[in-house]
Amino acid sequence: MSNSDLPPDGPPSADMPPWNEKLARPIRDRVDNVTMLTREDARRYIQTIPTQRHMSMQWHVATRMLLAGVDAESVTVAIELALRYEGRLDQ
Repeated sequence: MSNSDLPPDGPPSADMPPWNEKLARPIRDRVDNVTMLTREDARRYIQTIPTQRHMSMQWHVATRMLLAGVDAESVTVAIELALRYEGRLDQ
């Protein structure tokens, strides 16, 4: 899955939570100083990460969960794990 596989700006499909749904808790990339508060923030962040990072299993799982409309807690944990694996999670 590449960054271009993420949907463009606009409403999600009818069976997905809205992009403005809050994540379970704020997630901060301490290296890039980016804080994600909503699904939209996470989507935009994932679109900006370099392909090499995006190709990791951790980001693949997080992206698939986000696109599948998985609950906010699970998406939050998946993104936290991807950032923790890279040493970027601000705890």
